[in-house]
Amino acid sequence: MVYIGVAKSEEDVLRRNNIESAWIGNASEIKWVTCYANTDEVELFLNGLSLGRKQAVYQMNKMISWEVPYSKGILIAKGYNSGEEVVEFSLQTPGEVMKLFVETNMKSFGAKKKEIIQLDILLTDTNGNRIINNDQEVSVQIIGPAKLIGLESGDLSSHESYQAKKRRTYKGQLRGCKQMCKKEI
Repeated sequence: MVYIGVAKSEEDVLRRNNIESAWIGNASEIKWVTCYANTDEVELFLNGLSLGRKQAVYQMNKMISWEVPYSKGILIAKGYNSGEEVVEFSLQTPGEVMKLFVETNMKSFGAKKKEIIQLDILLTDTNGNRIINNDQEVSVQIIGPAKLIGLESGDLSSHESYQAKKRRTYKGQLRGCKQMCKKEI
C-alpha cells in the first residue's frame, strides 16, 4: 500500500497535521509531499519525472517527504519491496466541479425498520478527481421509502442546520444520513 499526502510545510508533515489528499496549488508554490506506505521504499514522480526514491521511514520526528514546487499534472508514488515495484498510487490536479459522487456505507439496503444509512457526497471533476478547494452548496432530495435526517460538512465554523436539505460542502465533501421508512415520504 502507498498513499500520497500533500502539506504546505515540512512541519505539517512531521506533525502529521494539515495533510491533504489533493494535488492543487499555484505555479512554483512549494509543497511538501509525503507518502504513507507499507513498502521498503517509495519513489515519487511528477508528470513522469522522478523526484527520487526514498526509504519508507516513520518515526516520532521523521517521515518520508519531498519538497516539490507545484506544477499542474499528476503525482505518482511507486512502492518497492526488495527493489521490485509492488504498488502505485496517483493524485491528479482536478478540473472544474462537474459532478457529485455519492457513496454509501451499505452495499444493499431494504426497508428495515428505521435503518440509518450514511451517504458520503464528494465534489469531483469529469474524471472523478476529488475537488477540495471549490466548495459548493448541495441540495439533497431522497426519493423512495426513506427520509433525509441530516447533512454534515465537518466544518466546525459552520452554523448551518443539520436538518436542512441543503448545505455547503467543506473541503469538497458532505456526509448525509437517511433513514429508511416503510412508505414513501
